[in-house]
Amino acid sequence: MHDATRPGPLVAARDAIRRIKRGLKRAKPRTSYAQYAEDLVICDILGAFKRDAKPGVYVDVGANEPKRFSNTWRLYELGWSGIAVEPDRDLCRRFARVRSRDAVVCAALGEREEDLVFHRFYESALNTLDPAMAARAESQGWPMMSREPLRLRTLNSVLEEHAARVRGGIDLLSIDAEGLDAAILRGLDFKRFQPRLIVFEVQPDAAPGKGESSELLASHGYALRARLFNSEMWMR
Repeated sequence: MHDATRPGPLVAARDAIRRIKRGLKRAKPRTSYAQYAEDLVICDILGAFKRDAKPGVYVDVGANEPKRFSNTWRLYELGWSGIAVEPDRDLCRRFARVRSRDAVVCAALGEREEDLVFHRFYESALNTLDPAMAARAESQGWPMMSREPLRLRTLNSVLEEHAARVRGGIDLLSIDAEGLDAAILRGLDFKRFQPRLIVFEVQPDAAPGKGESSELLASHGYALRARLFNSEMWMR
């Protein structure tokens, strides 16, 4: 005989699902998609997890995959949007399918417009414009897909092209360009564009705040806010 004081199996299952969903919702803020949890630190610094936080704007240079190893996908889940810059045409198409709110610019960036060779690997995280880094990856056994001539653009030109998106300011500039971050930053007019937080890759054994990019940012009024395994975060 059914005990009327106890819920039936359907009600119990429904309640269990609700509890699981509530638990997942509470755990969501600690879900990371970045390689070394950079996205969680970024969200914390910018206050993106606060209940009353308004969606911000990011510029993701060297965006690569729309989710995997991404510093900005967690922000996208929280309602943010921005500009994704990526030289790999296949990744650009994938990015546009997954992240419809973002403007996708299929380009590589540098200090000035010039012609270079883009080294595409089957492991897209190794894609680079730096021939030394490409040679090092090949020597370690990573197969290369192709070498393609590419015309560099500047970050300034991309921001001018999408001025409407950054008119209210840039909350995050994330750069993952395999060693070309300093050149990309030199192609930015800091008097016109002033990102709140700038994140870029560094060598794990590099001294904090001592690289070329770090010195450039310090000269423009930025201070080192956080150092992770292979990235630095500078805030204005």
